[in-house]
Amino acid sequence: MIRTITIIFVSIFAVPLSATETAGKVVYQQSCAGCHDPGGYQIPAFPQLQTLGPKAIHGSLNSGSMRQIGETLSKTERIAVAEYIAGKALNSTADNDIQLEYCDSNPALPPDFIQKPKWNGWGVDLENSRFQPGTTAKLSAQDVPRLKLLWAFAYPDEVLALGQPNVIGGRLFVPSHSGSVYSLDAGTGCAYWYFKADSSVRTAISIGSASPASNEAYLAYFTDTTANTYAVNATNGKLVWKTTIEKHPAVRVTGAPQLYKGRLYVPVSTLEAVSAINPEYQCCTHRGSVVALDAYTGRILWQSFTIVDKPVRTEKSNAHGTVFYGPSGAGIWSAPTIDKKLNVLYVGTGENSSEPVTTSSDAIIAMDLDTGKILWRYQSTRNDAWNAACISDDRRNCPAVEGPDYDFGASPLLVSLYHQRRLLLAVQKSGEVHALDPDNNGRLVWKQQASPGGFQGGVMWGAAVDDRNIYVALSDRKSVQIQRGDGSPDWQLEPSEGGGLLAYRLVDGKLIWRAPAPVCGNRLQCSPAQPGAVSAIPGVVFSGAYDGHIRAYSSRDGKVIWNYDTVKEYDAVNGIRAQGGALDGPGPTIVNGIVYVNSGYARWGGLPGNALLAFGLE
Repeated sequence: MIRTITIIFVSIFAVPLSATETAGKVVYQQSCAGCHDPGGYQIPAFPQLQTLGPKAIHGSLNSGSMRQIGETLSKTERIAVAEYIAGKALNSTADNDIQLEYCDSNPALPPDFIQKPKWNGWGVDLENSRFQPGTTAKLSAQDVPRLKLLWAFAYPDEVLALGQPNVIGGRLFVPSHSGSVYSLDAGTGCAYWYFKADSSVRTAISIGSASPASNEAYLAYFTDTTANTYAVNATNGKLVWKTTIEKHPAVRVTGAPQLYKGRLYVPVSTLEAVSAINPEYQCCTHRGSVVALDAYTGRILWQSFTIVDKPVRTEKSNAHGTVFYGPSGAGIWSAPTIDKKLNVLYVGTGENSSEPVTTSSDAIIAMDLDTGKILWRYQSTRNDAWNAACISDDRRNCPAVEGPDYDFGASPLLVSLYHQRRLLLAVQKSGEVHALDPDNNGRLVWKQQASPGGFQGGVMWGAAVDDRNIYVALSDRKSVQIQRGDGSPDWQLEPSEGGGLLAYRLVDGKLIWRAPAPVCGNRLQCSPAQPGAVSAIPGVVFSGAYDGHIRAYSSRDGKVIWNYDTVKEYDAVNGIRAQGGALDGPGPTIVNGIVYVNSGYARWGGLPGNALLAFGLE
């Protein structure tokens, strides 16, 4: 039996807008139109902004990716522009009720909780293999074609479902774009608790034992996009500690913290590549880093920057008179990988945001776990200094070298082969797959070109490995510029480019099979791109696509053995409607015979949605 408890949320509803609409239009034209008309790299055009709704836009200006702009506006102006863009009012007094279905009881977690079947953190294990063994998956290749939808959960007032579900001992932990973190029953979707962070949370959640001296039993760890790291009681969601790891205006955290031996390793990235589109922005002063925290207290133990040298003013300035700074960039977008044998942490980095170029951009970096000292670097793409000014009409902040923006956006994967031989595998937006020797300072063992790559191309969020192969899904997403009815420009997904899934043999990099890209057909706002992370179980590889489908492929030959179209409405277990959409970001999570999938991604022209879906056997 499930008891119903009503939680009051902010209500969003369509009403005529007059004075507010006028005021919001003025703010938009003065502070937003320069970037969002017509839009571009990581900058949605006006029609795409409209799909986000006023709550998401207002939250972005308050504490999200647009807080640098929001800080220049008054509270009234932020509300007005959010309402103008969305065409709906953001009402500060709650008029509508949104229900959470709470479980009948919330018992304390048992002492052996952490040992129970789980998908903990981003990559299921410290090596980020994204492979769930059969004993924990409890789902065979013969079972997968019979998967049916068991239940759906709706993220209230969301249009992006971009956080990976994590499951331990029958409890599911999942974050949301609005900053709410939920603990649900993994079998039914009823809620145990929810916690509200300061800004959007898209990192996977890690669960670990609390300090023996603490009154807590287990803690749930996560970081919001503005670099606040939290530890909450895993039983009831009560805050235990919170640490702000960095305060630079462009700081961004999307990669999940990695928990190991009482320490939490948080990867830090940067949004300065987007900020630089403004020719008056002094680009650039932010560097990627890893921050190590005491998992029991939240105390910062060390911070190791991917670029050792601090950014300084260069002798150059752009034609606008804005001063340049550097070196900068080399942010870390994904979860660190732990090497227990060598006591080493591995991360992948992005491009430099400004000149001078460094050897840390587009690189795999090894750091000492105890001190953060950089031990070695493997750089695959040199001279990659790039920012969004390079694809804007005003290119004054674009670095002279203008690299291709070939990030390592996905976590490295550490695998063991025969005779104690090991490989560190890294996939890149360049479309390349790299196999390195972690026991020989990252020496290149083999390399394959999976696709031509690009700034929305190659491999975006992650591959998976089993004991034989690495499985790589391709994005290669393309957008084309079109004209709206009023003659203004807009961007539209190209429905015939992108996608595909490949398997490479671990020992030598030989291509084993290539599965073709999905076909969009007549679906609008569709792309066959497969940018989301891949997940695997014995005999099966799961990959979602921007067309809204989740597919299961045979790991033997790449043939599709199960296909489910998530783009539909659902009666969610929490009493409201859920909507499926494009699939991007996190991959499926498989535990105890259930496959959990997030559906909805209102970016890059994708279909919005707010659905968490659970699939199992009837």
